[in-house]
Amino acid sequence: MAGENHWQWRLRMAREVAASIPPGEHGVQALYVIGSTKNVTAGPESDLDLVVHFRGTPGQRESLQEWLSGWDRRLVAENEARTGRRCDSILDVHVVTDE
Repeated sequence: MAGENHWQWRLRMAREVAASIPPGEHGVQALYVIGSTKNVTAGPESDLDLVVHFRGTPGQRESLQEWLSGWDRRLVAENEARTGRRCDSILDVHVVTDE
């Protein structure tokens, strides 16, 4: 959205990622935003740091990684269109399990 700060855009994108997770498909129990987005200090080249609480099978984890890679490509393109700056990656995903 016009006028969004970098952290605001990243937070909105994190919400879109979370809302689009197919229920039960990828073993995701919860998703948390950390880092510069949470601290409202993200710049145009900052990562979007996410902690994913995963509880699923190895196949689900592989599927989740592929799904998140697709989101990452989309976010890289959108960020470049918004800022004119090219990043190799936006999503920095940290997966945690019950162990």
